Amino acid sequence: MYAISANKRKYSTTPIVELIELPNGKTEEKFICVVALPKKDGNILSETIVRLLNENQETISNQPVNLSWEMKLEVSMSNGEFLYAMKIYKDNTGCSLQEAKEYIQSIRSKYE
Repeated sequence: MYAISANKRKYSTTPIVELIELPNGKTEEKFICVVALPKKDGNILSETIVRLLNENQETISNQPVNLSWEMKLEVSMSNGEFLYAMKIYKDNTGCSLQEAKEYIQSIRSKYE
């Protein structure tokens, strides 16, 4: 089962965790991810993700998570990793380094 961590964060989005039942009856939290958005928006998205994970738990269990290159690009841009985003774009589109640089520069203002 997935949930929002019981360890609430004051200024940033609270992590999504998997709740694991221990033999002694207690529950342990296994970190899954943190949504890289402002707290209010991030918490709303986290709640949606938790709901979807729990609804589809049988479908997704034991399957590796494989993010698309577009999602990796989005995460990199959100984290300010513009050089890495450029590499992701270049490697996955087959464009030149100059074209990747121009593309990243054209969308960079949305992430600053």
